[in-house]
Amino acid sequence: MNDSATTAALFTTSTSIGWFIDDTGDGASVSFLTDASFNIAMLIVTLLLSLVAITLNFFLTTFHKKDARTKITAFIYFMLSVSDMCTGICALLHTLTFAVIIHEGMSMTEHVTWLIEPANLLTAVAFKTSAFVSVTFAFIRTINILQPFYIVNLRAVVIVTGVYVALWLSIYVVDVALFIYLWQYGGVVERLLSRFYEPSKSYLVEFLIKKYRVPHIGLDCVGDSLYTIAPVFLCALIAFIVTGIQLAYLWRPSKTSPSAGQEYINERKTATVTIIMITVVFILCAGVTLYGPHEVCTDPTSRSSVKLYVTGYLPFFVNAAINPLIIVVRLSKVRDHILDLLEDWLPYTRRRFSSAGNATCTTP
Repeated sequence: MNDSATTAALFTTSTSIGWFIDDTGDGASVSFLTDASFNIAMLIVTLLLSLVAITLNFFLTTFHKKDARTKITAFIYFMLSVSDMCTGICALLHTLTFAVIIHEGMSMTEHVTWLIEPANLLTAVAFKTSAFVSVTFAFIRTINILQPFYIVNLRAVVIVTGVYVALWLSIYVVDVALFIYLWQYGGVVERLLSRFYEPSKSYLVEFLIKKYRVPHIGLDCVGDSLYTIAPVFLCALIAFIVTGIQLAYLWRPSKTSPSAGQEYINERKTATVTIIMITVVFILCAGVTLYGPHEVCTDPTSRSSVKLYVTGYLPFFVNAAINPLIIVVRLSKVRDHILDLLEDWLPYTRRRFSSAGNATCTTP
């Protein structure tokens, strides 16, 4: 009897400070459910972005898979495509969730968990992996520019990337354990929907923040800062710096040996421009995601579910769709590979869509 009372007391305390339910009193999740026009618009947008991201990134993974074990460029392209494809799957899960919200509204059951929780997993891991890989790509290219004869160790890059992914997977596993533990107390749908419109926060991080809470600093503010600014915006800041170095390299007179040939010089510049374009898109998308932490830290009572979703999720969905488009447009070998694959189903593809341009996929 005492154990039950203690458990109930702990649960009451945890929910009162907002472990899983947002206690700001803004009614964001309710407004999210009742805004039919927004839900329909997001269903269409997420569906289109998911189809582009999943399809093109799938083609890219098949192109780079063969060389990913031996060439660092292929490995980074492969990891970027995989993380962006997972982000596209996340967008597709959001499409299905919007369909459920539109169809069922306030009468939704706990079955929506099977859509939202996988999306939260992809949000927690794929978003941050894509950010990490993007900045790694830009960083390696900058090293190659400043030190042309320095060979970046592929094994080291693989290990660092694997550890980074494992870290966020571990945090998510603990989060799921905490969520399952409190499932028995009900309110599952409300807890999920209160966070669906905003990129998933780590419940573990929130728990640690709650335990060592700093006075006069909001729980959501600190959680957003650690979970969004640290892993995403920090990568964007580093990417911004190294991109500046790459732009300076493009503008300066070429010091490449004449024996290298003009074709080699053009290929190197094509590779640099491609990476710069990918990095700039990432920086812009990451910058938009700062709206959520800023809104939560400055005036949490006035935050809008629509604004939080548009600035929290859509930038990553857009980034996952634009990245493969850049690569396909810039690299002729990739276009040829896609056309070869499509010929299995569309015999007249190559005849109707010729591969234009002389750009090739080179090392960064």
